[in-house]
Amino acid sequence: MTVESCIESVPERASCDAPGTSRDSRTSFGLFRPEYRPDIDGLRAVAVLAVVAYHAFPGWIDGGFIGVDMFFVISGFLISTILCHSLEQESFSFLEFYRRRIRRIFPALLVVLIVSYALGWVLMLADEFKQLGKHMAAGAGFVSNLVLWNESGYFETAAETKPLLHLWSLGIEEQFYIVWPILLWAAWKNKFPIITLTMAVAAVSFALNLSQYRVDGVAAFYSPQTRFWELLAGAVLSYVLLHHVTLVARMNTRVHGWSARVSAGNAWGPGSWRGLPNLLSLCGASLVVFSLTTVTSHTPFPGTWAVLPVLGSVCLIAAGSRAWVNRVVLSNPMVVWVGVISYPLYLWHWPLLSYARIIEGELPVAPIRMVVVAAAIVLAWLTYKLVEHPVRFNMRAQGTAVALVSIMMVTGYTGYRTFHMDGLKNRSVVERNADPDATITYEANRSVDCVIADVSEYVVCEKYLAENPTGTVVMWGDSTAGMWLPVFLDVAKPQHLNVIRIELKSCPPLLGVRKTRFDYPTSRFYCDKQTKEDILDFIKSVKPDSIVVLAAWNSFSPYTNREFITDGSEGDANAATTARAIERQVPMTLKALSEVGRVVVFKSWPFLPGQPVYPVNRLPFVNGNQNIVRASSGDFKKDSEFIEAVFKKIDFRVEFFDPAARICDAESCSSVYKQVKLYKDYYHITIAGAIQFRSEIESLISARHS
Repeated sequence: MTVESCIESVPERASCDAPGTSRDSRTSFGLFRPEYRPDIDGLRAVAVLAVVAYHAFPGWIDGGFIGVDMFFVISGFLISTILCHSLEQESFSFLEFYRRRIRRIFPALLVVLIVSYALGWVLMLADEFKQLGKHMAAGAGFVSNLVLWNESGYFETAAETKPLLHLWSLGIEEQFYIVWPILLWAAWKNKFPIITLTMAVAAVSFALNLSQYRVDGVAAFYSPQTRFWELLAGAVLSYVLLHHVTLVARMNTRVHGWSARVSAGNAWGPGSWRGLPNLLSLCGASLVVFSLTTVTSHTPFPGTWAVLPVLGSVCLIAAGSRAWVNRVVLSNPMVVWVGVISYPLYLWHWPLLSYARIIEGELPVAPIRMVVVAAAIVLAWLTYKLVEHPVRFNMRAQGTAVALVSIMMVTGYTGYRTFHMDGLKNRSVVERNADPDATITYEANRSVDCVIADVSEYVVCEKYLAENPTGTVVMWGDSTAGMWLPVFLDVAKPQHLNVIRIELKSCPPLLGVRKTRFDYPTSRFYCDKQTKEDILDFIKSVKPDSIVVLAAWNSFSPYTNREFITDGSEGDANAATTARAIERQVPMTLKALSEVGRVVVFKSWPFLPGQPVYPVNRLPFVNGNQNIVRASSGDFKKDSEFIEAVFKKIDFRVEFFDPAARICDAESCSSVYKQVKLYKDYYHITIAGAIQFRSEIESLISARHS
């Protein structure tokens, strides 16, 4: 029987002695030997239930997502125990290690990936299914964290409709499993102190975490480099417990004597809480509870806050199975049972909750979420009993790992093909929900990337070239440029116009500014590259007839403080620097552009107070619920007052187009106009919505020679 099968979640294997050890030589902690630890399964249960509660019942446990950090510590501890013991026994084999990892991780993951894909086939529209395909390929390749890193933040609303979002943590763990065994083996072969290596790598990872989370919170959240220290905290503990039993026992004796003096005569009874194990378990439990109730989605994370759940988990594991919290709470049979199925429960809960939200079009009511959680628990138990456990421990089956890898490769390729086939639009759910208004099918003769000096790697720049072009239109903006692009292409085609789009999402088309992103207030240099003179030089070089400037100008309203910019070279942006930059750089930029060609500025488009929900018939004969969202016209006017005042002061020729005038009345601005869905989220316009302005845009472009 191997050490690995002893110390992981296999309660039926109650005790497994490491070779060369005897029970008499072990300490009273009950943990300094590689044996099954029911309390670790109990800690797994706390971690997974925290995550499930956080996802299923928002507001109940604000810090429930720290359960993932607890999982990292547990994984680092168990894997490092396996690796160190195998190296010391000279029985380590890379092939055997990864074969066991495959048998442990792949079976349940494959079931969830395949079922998630099947549900997506039936329920998802083309763009949703396309994204699912990408995430399935990423999940099969254990790089979900890297893919999600480039998409969005974990806490954004759109994340709730990504059924495989939760696989980011599995990606980090598997990346650790690839790197860490190689480093440990190299250190062991070269007689380099393993504890020195572990602490050095952990220190570097923690330093990267501290330096990154203030600059780019998404990167810090998803990057393996900024997360490995959490797994390595468990690795350090593993080394200490395996190699410094005498030191720990000496510490226990001292704490025992101190606690005996403190507790003498109190109500708890003499000695009932004495010793290092109980002190560690109480501290660990307190840190975990404090983290769950204090950390929120608005807390800069991981950063320094992640130390709390990590240290709490380390303390609970170090306390051993005989400490009171571990023995009474974490080793409770029901808690242990949840811990045993924690891996498939983690895999199942999020796809089910995500699909429930997709079907409902909003957060399902509490009873539905309760049913979903119950279903996840049942599926987790069935997956463990029928798939995970039989595959993992059937040592007689030869070639299991190879078969699992082969199936995973096919699964990943299926996701990859789904992504590249644009979500397989011939599925019945897509055809059932086809929007007859979204019929722009303009295909440019060719689209080529632009080259704009030093900013090309930061800025999306594309040329749509017409045959025998009669002129050129340049669109420069934030993501607003992308949302209006299809209509411009459709209008430009019969007029034989080239269209060039220059875009960097969430960055205003202004020269000489940099932005502090609203979600990461100290990200000091976002947009800095885009706003260099290189873009102006490029626009001059293409000699456009018209330059269309598009932005969410009301994002920079001093009344909302959604986002901040500055035209200074130092310091953070704030409301004051934003007002100054808008007043200075808007006229300066438009003046510079007006010297190149005709300038048209798209004014602000209203922000909705929430996500619109449109009727989607995801299941045959079941109509979805429609929720028309309205923004207050008064609020929109107030948001736009500042930029409107700046526009009115411009004393050179610039034309303005106000799309909001079409959809806003004296009371409100609606997400639906003449039965047409205008918004695809809280801000961006749909293609069908943009088509409603085709005649105005055609007039704007046709007037290019005036």
